[in-house]
Amino acid sequence: MNAFMQRTLSIRGRRPFRESIAEELRRVLPEIDRALMNVQGDLLDPHVQCDIDERLAGFTEWGDWIGTARRPLRIAPWSVGPDLPVTPAFLVGLSRALFPRFEIAPYDIGPVAVTEVLARPGASALSHSQNDLVAPPHTAGFFDVHPPLIAVFACVRPHPGGGAETTITDLERTLEDLSPAHRCELMERDHHYVTPRRLGRQQHPFRVLTETENLPFVRFRMEYTADRSPGLGALHALALDEDHRFVAPLAAGEVLFVWNGAPHGRLPQCGATPRQSTARRELLRCRLRLRADQTNSLRA
Repeated sequence: MNAFMQRTLSIRGRRPFRESIAEELRRVLPEIDRALMNVQGDLLDPHVQCDIDERLAGFTEWGDWIGTARRPLRIAPWSVGPDLPVTPAFLVGLSRALFPRFEIAPYDIGPVAVTEVLARPGASALSHSQNDLVAPPHTAGFFDVHPPLIAVFACVRPHPGGGAETTITDLERTLEDLSPAHRCELMERDHHYVTPRRLGRQQHPFRVLTETENLPFVRFRMEYTADRSPGLGALHALALDEDHRFVAPLAAGEVLFVWNGAPHGRLPQCGATPRQSTARRELLRCRLRLRADQTNSLRA
C-alpha cells in the first residue's frame, strides 16, 4: 500500500458520496471540453451563461446524465467525477445544470464568477485561498449580507505529496450533539463579526444558526467573530472534532458540492509546496445563491 492510500485510510471522518460519470458521457468529455474552449465574455453575464448551457445541451449524453445526477438540496456534501474537464466555463455550466433554482454568486474581487485556490508567496495566514496552511472550519462569503448557500470546489490538481484534503462539518451530527440550550443560544442571540481591513474593520451583528430552504445554516468564522458564548464555544469544539466531519481527498477532475451552512476547511498538506505554480495544488471554486424569483428565508 502506498503512502497516499495509507494516509487516506488513516484520516478519520466520513467520505462524501461520489456520483460516478456515466460511460456514455465520459466518452464525449473531450468534445465537451473543446466546445467550451472558445466561450467569450464575463461568466457572470446571463447571455454568456446561456451560451454555455446551449453548448452543453448539444450533447444528449450530457442531458441524460444530468437527469440522473441532479438531486434535492441537502446538507451532506457530495461530489462528481473524477476526470471532468475543470475549466471556469465548465464549472459554471455544471453548477447551473445541477442546481437550476440557483445562480452564480459573484466574488467581490472583480466581481468574478470563478476564482482559484492556489498557494502564493507572501499570502496572509488568514487568506485560505492563497496559502498552503491548515484552514479551520469557516463559511464561504462569511462577510456577505447573505452568504451563498452552496460552495463548489473543482480539483485541477491535488497536492503532489498528498494531504490538504477538504473537510466539511457533519452538520447533522454536530447539531444533534449540541445541547438544546446551546442551539437556542446560537439561534436567538446576536453575535458580532468584524470585517477585515479591506472591508473597513466594521462590526455587524449576525445569528450563528439560522434556517433556509428548510435546512439548518451555520454562519461561522471564529477568527473574525468578536464575542464568545458557551454555545459558540461548544460549536467550535464539535466543528474541530474528527468524528463530526466529512473528509474529501479530491482527485483531479473531481467537483465537490458543499452546503455552505456546513463550515468547510483544509487539512495539513504532506511535504513542501512546489516552487512551480503549475505543480501546486489548485482548485477552482464558485458559489451559488438562490435566484431572485426563489424564496430565501436566510437572515443576515
